[in-house]
Amino acid sequence: MDRYRWSSLYLPGFNTAARMGLRMKAMKDRQIVARACQGKEQEIDRWFDERKLFFGFSSIRGGTVFLTNMLKQEVPDSHIEHEASVIDYWELPKARLSEEDALAYIQGFRRNEIYYRAPHDVAIYGEINPFLRRHCKAVKAVFPNAKLFHLVRDPRDVVRSIMSREILSKKDPMGKLIKPPPWDPYHEQWDSMSRFERVCWEWQDDNRYIREHVSHVVKFEDVTGDYEAFRFGLLDYLGISLSEEKWRDYVSEPRNVSRKNRLEHWTEWPAEKIEILMRICGSEMSEYGYQV
Repeated sequence: MDRYRWSSLYLPGFNTAARMGLRMKAMKDRQIVARACQGKEQEIDRWFDERKLFFGFSSIRGGTVFLTNMLKQEVPDSHIEHEASVIDYWELPKARLSEEDALAYIQGFRRNEIYYRAPHDVAIYGEINPFLRRHCKAVKAVFPNAKLFHLVRDPRDVVRSIMSREILSKKDPMGKLIKPPPWDPYHEQWDSMSRFERVCWEWQDDNRYIREHVSHVVKFEDVTGDYEAFRFGLLDYLGISLSEEKWRDYVSEPRNVSRKNRLEHWTEWPAEKIEILMRICGSEMSEYGYQV
């Protein structure tokens, strides 16, 4: 997939095949989990009651890989995942349109899927999962004792990173299914919007939705740039510890960075690009203190 992502090659039938593959896997996984968990309702309830749970939600390219890799390696007696189930990718567009579908997915499948997939002898289960960003309200309802947090990153860095990948381009298998719902102000404009405008729209729409349902906000810039802010804002909130020395080791060697950028750094963007981003994202940016 990475070779295809970075190449100039476009395979017209790839997106359809990928969506079909995801749909088939979703159906198969639902059957497997349903069979494995049948008759185990009390056992599953007890397993969740006995563990600390946390979920982190973010837009794509929001720093979730960095944070997951650090915590999964350094937090003992835990099982911490990033994009834990590929089925989340299939369910994401449906969740954007229907909170009822989002709740049914978490309640009817994902809860049992966690029990089925995760090791049963750990004390902590966590996910830092951008593909559950539209399910954050449902996760809050299904796991009322879980710690939830919103990981947010400056949209200028996010948009630049996304524009260097296939997301919302013609190579994105799910791009065809992403569109503002009928009640969104950008619904009628979508077909005439540039890819840059669409990427900006998704950042503000996803972060607004998370902010409305998850009150604890952690800025990625604090996670990577200020140990005390990271400790106070996230480690203490989750009840876990990580030394400053270990933190510095991870900060000094970031992973999952874009191998090449198709956009110059945002400090070099022309005025019209800044104007577009601020017009679409400016109001949401101000909620987190981001300024031009």
